[in-house]
Amino acid sequence: MTLLRKIKDFEYEVYYNNGMLLGSIYQEIDGYFVFLPILRQGYWDGPVLEQIAKYLEDLNKEWDKEIQETLKEYEEEKERSGERREKT
Repeated sequence: MTLLRKIKDFEYEVYYNNGMLLGSIYQEIDGYFVFLPILRQGYWDGPVLEQIAKYLEDLNKEWDKEIQETLKEYEEEKERSGERREKT
C-alpha cells in the first residue's frame, strides 16, 4: 500500500504503491517525527493514512518512551520534594 524510504538519518519519504510521492516524514525540533504531505488535489483513503500513522508511531516509539520516563521521574521528584517541605 505505501513504502517508507529512508533519505538520511532523520528523514524519510513516503510513497504510494504506484510510486507517487505522498510526502516526507522528518524529525522536528522536539524530537518527534512528523508527516509533511505533498499538497495536491484528491484524497487518500483510511488505510493509507493508517499506514502513515503507523510509520510515525514506530518512529516515535523510543523517543516517546524516553519522554514519558523523564516526566514520571520529574513528577516523582516533585512529590518527594513536596513531602520534604511538609515535614519541615
